[in-house]
Amino acid sequence: YTKTWNKFVVFIFLVVLVLGFIRSFGKFIFTTQSSNISRIQQAINVAIRNNRKICFLGRSVEKNVEVSRKLNYLSFPDMYVVKDKEMQKYPPQELFLIAAGSQGQIGSALSRIANNDHKFLTVKPKDVVVFSSDPIPGNENSVNSLIDTLTAAGARVAYSGILDQLHVSGHGSADDLSLMLALTHPKFVFPIGGTIRQIKHYSTLAQDMGYKENQILIPGDGDILEFNQDHQYKNGGNIELKNIMVDGLGVGDVGNVVLRDRQTMASDGIVVVVVPIEQSTGVVTAEPDIISRGFVYMKKSGHLIDEAKKVVTNSLRLKKGRITDWQFVRKQIENNLEVFLYKETRRRPLILSVVIEV
Repeated sequence: YTKTWNKFVVFIFLVVLVLGFIRSFGKFIFTTQSSNISRIQQAINVAIRNNRKICFLGRSVEKNVEVSRKLNYLSFPDMYVVKDKEMQKYPPQELFLIAAGSQGQIGSALSRIANNDHKFLTVKPKDVVVFSSDPIPGNENSVNSLIDTLTAAGARVAYSGILDQLHVSGHGSADDLSLMLALTHPKFVFPIGGTIRQIKHYSTLAQDMGYKENQILIPGDGDILEFNQDHQYKNGGNIELKNIMVDGLGVGDVGNVVLRDRQTMASDGIVVVVVPIEQSTGVVTAEPDIISRGFVYMKKSGHLIDEAKKVVTNSLRLKKGRITDWQFVRKQIENNLEVFLYKETRRRPLILSVVIEV
């Protein structure tokens, strides 16, 4: 059976599921994709049927519920809704929580609940958690880890991996796609969603229905297709695309070099070398100082640090006379120290050399 199930199947199953757990004296926590408004309405209806107070947890759920209700896509009486800080006023068996975080996102409401990091809520034995969504490709590990954490805390967890009826796809299956092609009779077929694997499968489906390869358009990222009034198309060139990183308030100001440095510090730490010099003579006035963070524990690595200082000192001696080209010297220090540290530890920390004029 290759048609996507109707969402009413989920509603019926949720009713049965809640009735099955209704004798449980724990909270009922429900999670789905925050944009799945119809599923949230189904959950609300089930909660009201069982006379449970509803609490929306997580900014994405709260915002989507607020907007959807204003636009009349969601409907529920105010008397059933409580704020998160009011939950402690009610016994656990009277609560039905709708939480964001169905994809295992770090910092989401459900993740914070599972990790005992939520301000007003923790998971207790006899609590029930229902995942009414499938992991998005690539999120499987995060979702499985979250389910494991909830289970370890004593909750009974239901998810589509063990109960198919908990989720129906928001995407059409093979029969649905074939029906759409048969009803619309497009001149060209242009699959743009999903992975290349899914796009290729759709291409095969279209060919099975009589479409030729030149009627199925599968451009690459950035490719331009130009259509004229006669419904003919041609390749209009290519737009160079690149990843744009969002970092705090900055958009696009983090490049590959910055990312590489962060990855280096995350994996091997950072070593800072401070070299004092006499400003007027350019002569080194004292032993270089080495500071390490995330590389080695300084108090237990005295011998390594002492040897590293010798490497720095020797690098300075290679430059005879008054040192003026400090950029060259800094690079020489960093290169020599990198070779030494890798030989001793098989790690490559980010190395920064700083010259202080005194």
